[in-house]
Amino acid sequence: MTNQELLENGPEGWTHVEIFEGEHYLPQKPYFFRLKFAPWCNRPQYSTWDAGNEIWLEGLPRSGNMRSRSDIERIVYLESVLKGEAA
Repeated sequence: MTNQELLENGPEGWTHVEIFEGEHYLPQKPYFFRLKFAPWCNRPQYSTWDAGNEIWLEGLPRSGNMRSRSDIERIVYLESVLKGEAA
């Protein structure tokens, strides 16, 4: 899935995405995460998007191999500048 497709197809409120790629993985759908502050433990907490039920699942573990939405947005913008589509 391309960076542009991630931005277009992610659930509302997502802040991070994880895609398992490489020779050891079969192509998979992206896993979307939402980062928020958890006041009960005084630290950030990730929720995972469950596309089948269209809900956020609270506090699930992640592998740490994630990309942030803001980085992906910046990459898409810079690619469009290189192609002459944006100024």
